[in-house]
Amino acid sequence: MTKITCDICMDLMPLVRDVVASEDSKNAVMNHISDCEDCKKIYDEMYINNKSIIEDDDIPKSINIDKVAKKVEKKINKYLGMIIMFGIFFGLSLTASEEMFLNSFIMPIIGAFGYYLFRWKAAYTVPCIIVISNFIINGIGFLRGVAHLDIMSMVMWGSVYSLFAIIGTIIAGLLHFGLRKE
Repeated sequence: MTKITCDICMDLMPLVRDVVASEDSKNAVMNHISDCEDCKKIYDEMYINNKSIIEDDDIPKSINIDKVAKKVEKKINKYLGMIIMFGIFFGLSLTASEEMFLNSFIMPIIGAFGYYLFRWKAAYTVPCIIVISNFIINGIGFLRGVAHLDIMSMVMWGSVYSLFAIIGTIIAGLLHFGLRKE
């Protein structure tokens, strides 16, 4: 093996530290510092004491991008689920008020979020959630003795809101289909 000078050793030490040096360069640095006390002292002070040198076993493994993407997607889905539930409860709470017309905007947006979360299953999943939530909200209102809707009104408004949500799902699905990359 060829001997290297102290200057070359100093130039190669950062590459060895960052684990980007070739095996020959690493061996050359290690051989040089085994013979040269000055370079060994610098090597020990700069890299070993600061724990900046990475051993071969400590090389960071490549990031599993699929695993990271699944985690991010899981978080997004959790928040979308919360947005959907909040939107449904907010929209249903407007049913007996003057702002009821806002549901014509809220429910299609809920359907679009549902499409992102469930894809085409949102066409029946989101309406089921709307109907169940409608019965829960009105059941709680009935038990508390506050204003609630009768069964026919619940069915009618649940159907109207479900239709709006289905329209939002269809729009989101068509946009997804139309804007997909070839």
